[in-house]
Amino acid sequence: MAGHRTPNPAVGGSSPSWPAILFIFGGWMSPVQFLSDVKSELEKVTWPTREEVINSTIGVMFFTITIAAYFWILDMIFTQLLQFIIKQGV
Repeated sequence: MAGHRTPNPAVGGSSPSWPAILFIFGGWMSPVQFLSDVKSELEKVTWPTREEVINSTIGVMFFTITIAAYFWILDMIFTQLLQFIIKQGV
């Protein structure tokens, strides 16, 4: 027969004695340190040029208008088809 052992309260498990989020981040971070880390990460970002942003915006707008026109045409076709079926009394 196996003996029943009391879990060690200092060890995390099903009922940890300390919130798990602190173990993930290694403790609380000061707001100053956090902002410093954010600034250093933002310096590593490769920002797009003005021309790249303009070209991407034009591409998205063209694609959006094309898809909208496609669905508008399909809607008109199906509307006419449904009206024809209703008028025929089928």
